[in-house]
Amino acid sequence: MKTPETRMAQDLTFIGSNAFSGNRLVGGLFIGSKVTEIGGSAFSGNLLTYLNMSEATSLLEIKASAFSGCSLIGIEFPMNGAPMKIAAQVFQSNSLQGAIVLPNNLKEIAGVVFGGNSQLTSIWLPSTLDIISGNIMPHSSPTNFTFYYEGDKTVIDAKEAAGEWYNKWNYYNAPVVYNYPLPD
Repeated sequence: MKTPETRMAQDLTFIGSNAFSGNRLVGGLFIGSKVTEIGGSAFSGNLLTYLNMSEATSLLEIKASAFSGCSLIGIEFPMNGAPMKIAAQVFQSNSLQGAIVLPNNLKEIAGVVFGGNSQLTSIWLPSTLDIISGNIMPHSSPTNFTFYYEGDKTVIDAKEAAGEWYNKWNYYNAPVVYNYPLPD
């Protein structure tokens, strides 16, 4: 049996707040290349298991709680495109597993984005990431979790000192591996 999937219209440019919240969408969701913004709680409370944004190269912002409380186990981001911002709690309380590779066009990420996803084992941070405004640790078990950072430790130290990265972004002190390239 094939998993159901929902594809947003190719000419869609904006998904408003609460647009599909609680609509019982099931399976995969594909976001098209022209979408520039996904509004707050746009898809929250659905039964989505996979989110594919790999073609969403125009995406500028994902607003707060856009995909919170779904059943997501995997996410694919666009690895190139417009500078992107991810607001607070966007992927909170899902079932994300394994590694999350954040896009290399990500400029800003807020706190608790991945909160409550206890099966995540790693998050890959691009060197282009300018601002972290809160704790992005997905759970409180640093022995089962690692951050991979594309740049040098001195860059993170400087961003923390300048207040660009919240000084408790890695609240539970999970290991950080530096100078690690993002996977393809």
